[in-house]
Amino acid sequence: MTTINLFANDQLLTAVLKPKIASGDKNSVLLHVDFDPIWDRFSKSAVFFTDLDNTVYEMILTDGECTVPHEVLSKPGCLNIGIRGVCATDGAVKTSTLVKYKIKFPLSTSYIN
Repeated sequence: MTTINLFANDQLLTAVLKPKIASGDKNSVLLHVDFDPIWDRFSKSAVFFTDLDNTVYEMILTDGECTVPHEVLSKPGCLNIGIRGVCATDGAVKTSTLVKYKIKFPLSTSYIN
């Protein structure tokens, strides 16, 4: 499985490892996020949307991980990833900046005669 690694330092979300991702991937791309201690009291989810379609897909993070929804990987373009946290005790909401991620065209098959 291909893994995108991010780090959330308070509200600043940065890429640690950005492997190349081709459009059309399905159930094969994992998001892993490491958090600084400020996020400890929050239940966290990742939000995904593309520049082509502003539909937001939200995935609950379990141990900082989730599968990237195939809907945002279906076409080449710019994928936006953010983090949202909600505190169960006081209802506080925390959000991160966005990481922009380029989804590339898949390799085409060429035939040699």
